[in-house]
Amino acid sequence: MNRKNTAAIVAILMLICIGCALNSTALKPQQEMLTRFEAFYLSQSNDYMVQVAKPNLTEAQKDVLRQKREILVEAQPLIIVYGEIVMQGGTPSVAQEQAIIALLNRIGGGF
Repeated sequence: MNRKNTAAIVAILMLICIGCALNSTALKPQQEMLTRFEAFYLSQSNDYMVQVAKPNLTEAQKDVLRQKREILVEAQPLIIVYGEIVMQGGTPSVAQEQAIIALLNRIGGGF
């Protein structure tokens, strides 16, 4: 390819990107929070699976992992319900959001 073709392709791609950015709709706060909840939950769940697979864990490490598992099991249905409400266009209650935040913060969420 010569320089003119390359420049034209780059210019077209930039215009497409700019057009998409201007046309995109912003996420609602509840959608953003759901994304954060799900991402953190998945990262912690994956971390749990990696840690549990390690041999020679100390009893203290096993206790931490047991607590983490209990929190993840308790948080999962709350996040699912929150997500269903958001996906249907509703607004979850503050109590629902705070319950999830409290659980995830117990395993380092920082929400």
